[in-house]
Amino acid sequence: MVQYFSRSIPARKCLNYGLYTLLFSLLILGLCIYLHWSFLFFISDVLVGVGHGLALIGAFGLIHAMTNLHNRAAVMSTYLFVAYLGTILPILAVGYLADHFGLTASVLSFCAAFCLLCLYLLIWHKKINDK
Repeated sequence: MVQYFSRSIPARKCLNYGLYTLLFSLLILGLCIYLHWSFLFFISDVLVGVGHGLALIGAFGLIHAMTNLHNRAAVMSTYLFVAYLGTILPILAVGYLADHFGLTASVLSFCAAFCLLCLYLLIWHKKINDK
């Protein structure tokens, strides 16, 4: 649904909104684990879905703008491969950390790492836009 309603938003703004929403959802997930408040999990879950939808439609828009008809399929498939790999590896890492350090430590580590990644990407995207 998010992608349908965000079609009119420019790709760069959509990507930024998605990153901010993902960052906020990770902070809420961290609070959920730390405070043991289950209703925060549902809020975080909805927000991560919204953030993912916004970031995905923004990334697809940027790929469309950067490519031409001849190389778009190759770039899109490479993007999706890297995205799926980037989803699977953190899941495996959280599982490994949960086995050795506990669920709370692993989820908080995941939230901290990906909050830093979102912040880095937002700063990097702002630098690119300012040039």
